[in-house]
Amino acid sequence: MAIDAITAQDCLAVLRSIEQRGSNETAKRSLGVISQVLDYAVAIGHCTINPAHSLKRHAPVKQTTSHYPCIAWSELPELLAAMRANSIGADASTLNAMGLLALTFVRTSELIAARWEELDFEEALWTIPAERMKGRRGNRREQHLVPLSHQAAALFQAQYAISGPNGHVFQSQRTATGFISNNTVNMALKRMGFDGRMCGHGFRALAMTNIQEQLGIDLRIVDRQLAHIEKNKVTAAYNRAEYWLPQRVEMMQRWADLLDQVG
Repeated sequence: MAIDAITAQDCLAVLRSIEQRGSNETAKRSLGVISQVLDYAVAIGHCTINPAHSLKRHAPVKQTTSHYPCIAWSELPELLAAMRANSIGADASTLNAMGLLALTFVRTSELIAARWEELDFEEALWTIPAERMKGRRGNRREQHLVPLSHQAAALFQAQYAISGPNGHVFQSQRTATGFISNNTVNMALKRMGFDGRMCGHGFRALAMTNIQEQLGIDLRIVDRQLAHIEKNKVTAAYNRAEYWLPQRVEMMQRWADLLDQVG
């Protein structure tokens, strides 16, 4: 390939092929070498940008390594078919929660504690308040906007018929919190035959990797929708809730449509 034709997705594909062999450390070293070569190409005028730079800054190799079980892309049709068949007889709220994790890839804790006043169906937007967002000491949390695809809005509306219009989206009389347990989705996945293969948090890893690989969307846009905390303080100053929102709206609909095609 001409060096000025190489994209971030081309670099990522090389790293993924190495990771799939189980050689994570080699993948990390390879990313360093790729970035050095492209930096030199920029310096001598063979290209204008280093497409591996964003991969190095956001460490995608490290991000795909997770303590949370997550199925491979090739296993997704099996999972979607199991959810659709519902052979375990899961209640509608559990299935709706599972579907929304797949479509929105928010953290499980953010979904189960959702309240109806956070949802704007006219704008197709879910606003998660700052106090419910994950943060680390020294990092200010901010509200998070989740654009709703047509499919996600339909699932929320189906849940509205169950528990709306006030209080929590996923109400439960059996818990002290008033909403379903953090383990509800995990237990359903286990009963569906995905024990050790998939969990609620795994939908985040599934989306992070495959929105890039299947749809070719910039990692920075995916990261923003995942609400990852920006480590660079200068960059973080611009990472407000609305950052890249039009691109995120388009991405969420494309992801939902892709899941429909796979399932």
